[in-house]
Amino acid sequence: MTQASHPSPRRPRSQRSFDAVLTTAAQLLAERGLAALTMDEVARRAVVSKATIYRWWPSKGALALEVLLRADTPDTAPPDTGDVHTDLATHLRLVLARFRDSDDGRAIADLTAEAQRDPSVSAALRDRWLATRRAAGKQRLRTAQRAGQLRDDIDLDALLDTLYGPIYFRLLSGHAPLTDELADQLTDIALTGATPREHKRSRPQ
Repeated sequence: MTQASHPSPRRPRSQRSFDAVLTTAAQLLAERGLAALTMDEVARRAVVSKATIYRWWPSKGALALEVLLRADTPDTAPPDTGDVHTDLATHLRLVLARFRDSDDGRAIADLTAEAQRDPSVSAALRDRWLATRRAAGKQRLRTAQRAGQLRDDIDLDALLDTLYGPIYFRLLSGHAPLTDELADQLTDIALTGATPREHKRSRPQ
């Protein structure tokens, strides 16, 4: 499916009710998490009918994703200073901090779990959250390839998975902390095999 398959809800007749639902859902998600969220409670606290909520969002997972996207921050694309190693490590630190220090980490973990039960949430999470981020990351890697900082034969999708996959795995499993040091570790590991020999950084003995 493409991103167009999962558009944002149409502009509602009552913007106040629309905003009240999103605000209420955000509060309940922060208090209880997605598993304990019910449309009945959202409707009661937002003072709207449950039918109104379902007219905008078909499930609580879709509503939770809308809350996450509404609070989105402009950290989608890695910077481009000309040094792909530094730029990727900088961006990974931003992602780690966001997942560690805000409610977004819990929201992503909850939505990933919900996606295993609800195919529509799974598709929407890929199309509306991951697709934009992967496209931005891949564009930065292509720029590095053109600059000769990455090998031409590297599979960029696999490289993105190597960089960001461990962060999501730690977020979901909780087996290790989301530390700032992880950003440099992942960048070093991922780029070791992707960087041409003449660009490989020397390491202290």
